[in-house]
Amino acid sequence: MSAEQQKTEEQQNEAIRERHRQTVNELKVSDTSYKPQLVMGLVLSALAFGIVVVLTFCTFVQDNEAALSSEGQSASVTQATQTASAAPAVVQDKAAGASSSEAFQLLPDLPPFPFDIMGESTISPDTMAALYNKRGVEYPAEELAEDGAPTIEDYCQLCAEEASAEGVRAEVLFAQAMHETAWLQFGNQVSVDQNNFGGLGAVNSGGEGERFPDVRTGLRAQVQHLKAYASTENLKYELVDTRFELVERGCAPTVYDLGGRWAYPGDGYGEAIVVIMADLYEIEYGQQPEMPTTDQNSSSASSAS
Repeated sequence: MSAEQQKTEEQQNEAIRERHRQTVNELKVSDTSYKPQLVMGLVLSALAFGIVVVLTFCTFVQDNEAALSSEGQSASVTQATQTASAAPAVVQDKAAGASSSEAFQLLPDLPPFPFDIMGESTISPDTMAALYNKRGVEYPAEELAEDGAPTIEDYCQLCAEEASAEGVRAEVLFAQAMHETAWLQFGNQVSVDQNNFGGLGAVNSGGEGERFPDVRTGLRAQVQHLKAYASTENLKYELVDTRFELVERGCAPTVYDLGGRWAYPGDGYGEAIVVIMADLYEIEYGQQPEMPTTDQNSSSASSAS
């Protein structure tokens, strides 16, 4: 090979090497510019995926909360409806026209169960009649019809009216009358034709007791006698209780205080009346009352009804 040919070959090889270096450099530049774009693309993809995951999770949580809330409300409404169905008729009547939003307020707050003789009644005449009928005794309709109370419902209405007029609680009057007369069966010193439902004047010495012209007057006398024991306020109606002046006014403000006063010796007298009152409360409100704490050991007195 001549010197000229050798020179030409070296020039060609150098040109090849130069092109190779240029190609490598181009590849390096291209690879360097590609990496940031790739990284940025990966970051954006990751962010987009994360956003989709978060939105999907939030939607899932909201849907579940709505479902749980709906189920909880349905369960509460069902429970309230079931409670109302077990409640007395007066509450069921209110429940019949109530919407689901009102179902949580169907049952009213239960009133207290005081032993006081004076005060506003919490028991309806219908409840009194219901308890009487529940006892399974026969109402003396033939005897009392002529005197103004042909049915037990009429009798209970008179109880409510006469008690309310003097501020005496009607449940006290009714319960005492049922205890004194053995649920209007009488049979002791007092007979049904006397219209004496409180045993007024039927003392232990054997007196037959007072007589009254009709049922209303007999109940009015009993109410006045209760007011004499429980209060010092004046009467609203004309006095018909012939034994009113024999009572120390205000000496027996509670039912328990009547033991040893209205009845002598009166052991368990007030307790027996309270039991009947509690039965009335259960029919009216669907549950037995919570008994308040009270001093039931009242002093005895020699005076009787």
